Amino acid sequence: NLARDMATGVLSARVGALTVHCLGKITSHDAFHSELAIYPIGYDSSRIYFAPGQVPTRGAAMRRALYRCRILPDDSGTAPVFWVTVDGASFKARRATEAWELATRRKLRERKKLKVRGNE
Repeated sequence: NLARDMATGVLSARVGALTVHCLGKITSHDAFHSELAIYPIGYDSSRIYFAPGQVPTRGAAMRRALYRCRILPDDSGTAPVFWVTVDGASFKARRATEAWELATRRKLRERKKLKVRGNE
């Protein structure tokens, strides 16, 4: 069963540079969803993107890195914590956008192509 395999992480799905390893579990707690997005506990994905600190410029050779993204509950289990791991370093934040900004070491507003919809 495809849905069971995705939920348990047995099967990965790839869309472009994004690979979803586990869809996670949806909870009814208010902190784990908004009008625009849901934040399933245990969501796990990876994507290839420019290495931390690099600003993509046309024609320049850029090092790429593998970013691992996870959504886990906080210690009390009442709010999501967004984890991004790259080059052996892990970054966590209460908002998806903040975790990505910490991991890439630049404001996402500077890179219009990468859009993260956080729980802002």
